[in-house]
Amino acid sequence: MQALSPHRLTGIAAPWAVWALHFVTVYSLQGVACAEDVLRWELAGAEAATWILVAIGIVAVAATVWLGLRGLHAWRHARRDVQADVATRRERFSTAVVALSGLLATIAITFTTIPVLMLPPCA
Repeated sequence: MQALSPHRLTGIAAPWAVWALHFVTVYSLQGVACAEDVLRWELAGAEAATWILVAIGIVAVAATVWLGLRGLHAWRHARRDVQADVATRRERFSTAVVALSGLLATIAITFTTIPVLMLPPCA
C-alpha cells in the first residue's frame, strides 16, 4: 500500500477525504430519509436512519484514527534519525501533518455525528 504512505500527498489528504465522504454521506442520507420518508421505522428507541448514520460515523472515526496512528508511527520512526537530511526532515514533517490531520478529522466527524444523536431526525 505504497500509494497511501503517510509521507505522500495521498496519505496526507486521506483523513480529510474520509471526513468529506462522511459529511456528504450523512447529510445526503438524512435528506433522503426525511424527504422520501424512508428508513423512518423505529428500532430500539430511534429511527433506522439514526442508527445507520451513527454506524457510518463510527466507521469514519475508526478510519481516521487508523490513518492518524499510521502517521504517528511513521513520525516516530522518522524522528529516530538524529542526523537527518532534508528528505528525512520533510518526511518527518509530512507524517506529523498526517497524525494531526487524523486527530482533527476525527474531531470533525464527531462534531458532525453529535447532532444526529441530539436532534430529532426530521424536525
